[in-house]
Amino acid sequence: MKILTAFISIVLLAVASFAQSRSISKPEHDGAIQYAVSETNSLFPFVFTVVIENYVNGKVVSIETDVAERQAQGVERERKTLQKDGTTTSSYEIMTGFGSVYCSFDGKTWKGPQQYVCPGPDQQGTTRLYRPREPEKAEYSVETKVVNGREVKIYREYLIFAPSTKNGRKDFRESVATIDQKGLFTTVFDTEGTLDPRIVTLTRTQTWKLNAKFDPVVAPKTPIDSALPPDSVPMMKDSVTYTMPKSALDAEIGGTVMLAMRIEETGKPSKVVAATLPMWPCGENPAKALEELFSTLRDTLMTANFSPAIKDGKPVAKDIGLKIQLENPNVDSGPVEIDPLSGKPKAKLVTGGVLNGKATYLPKPSYPAEARAKRDSGTVSVQVLIDEQGKVIRAGVVSGPTTLQFASRESACGAKYSPTTLAGQPVKVSGIIVYNFVP
Repeated sequence: MKILTAFISIVLLAVASFAQSRSISKPEHDGAIQYAVSETNSLFPFVFTVVIENYVNGKVVSIETDVAERQAQGVERERKTLQKDGTTTSSYEIMTGFGSVYCSFDGKTWKGPQQYVCPGPDQQGTTRLYRPREPEKAEYSVETKVVNGREVKIYREYLIFAPSTKNGRKDFRESVATIDQKGLFTTVFDTEGTLDPRIVTLTRTQTWKLNAKFDPVVAPKTPIDSALPPDSVPMMKDSVTYTMPKSALDAEIGGTVMLAMRIEETGKPSKVVAATLPMWPCGENPAKALEELFSTLRDTLMTANFSPAIKDGKPVAKDIGLKIQLENPNVDSGPVEIDPLSGKPKAKLVTGGVLNGKATYLPKPSYPAEARAKRDSGTVSVQVLIDEQGKVIRAGVVSGPTTLQFASRESACGAKYSPTTLAGQPVKVSGIIVYNFVP
């Protein structure tokens, strides 16, 4: 028995030693990753799957799944699925060569061929602009393990980013790549979030299935009139990097903003104008910060490249709306509290829909002189955030005539509500207040 115990101890010690992680340099890590990217993505045919989960207050709020059957370079079949707000939407794309793309929203009725990529399940979509940042701390390591009887290496990159502002929180990004003995990817798992405490906001899982078998990728049948490129709206071709000005960060400006743009037949923007107002704290008037925010957004998007709108087979100029999600580390929901009984995160924010009928006090907005002179009228929708005491603390305009937006937002900030509780705990409420203007 003593000999057996000793043998087991030796085996366990050997496994622990074998699986021990060691620190490596950034060039060594990046070299292994770049080799795996190049080699794995050239071994046709294969199936490449990406699953992205977005979190708010510890709960998954949306899941994006992208499955691509890649037959050869520039020849693939792809399905994208978005699960959000209790609904599932999909989009489909077949590429039979670069510049020969077919699109569908049901996998049966196709349009094409066209030169540009297809829109995703969310046909309008939201463009996220991220700030370029250098990490204040970076760790790189590699660990050798045996998985399913095969030796693999697990490369880890862990980055910590300093707060963007004085009262901000640190962000982290972790990437764990599993690479086999041939230097090929099996999986890559990414995690993003904030620290102190650690709160995950996004996970991304990438997998490769090599030597996959699937039906040959061929051009789908399309209507006879699809010999011409289908009519389409402009689509952004490349991502752009945007840095929110410090004044906007300090003013706690965030949320979404809609921009009205004109895209010429060349695909170049010729006009960028703010069509709605982002959210900022009630009682504040960050006029200069807003001016600087819109100015920098305009300058950035004027450099973006779009596929032009297509009408009757020809590129044409077109006006579009582009919704931008502003990422401000100063605007968050704070640490997540865990319910000691269920072990699940406590809800800190609920969505209340249209809130007009729930207000205990709802002041009417003034009719601005400029709007009255132009006889502007219509509906203005104001997004509000109500605190645990029933007070509106943040507001922004999501739609409506621009001449009526500031007056509507100011009135919405003065609305009062009864406190809202969930499971006996006070919670914040997000919703919409609607105002109708008649000249």
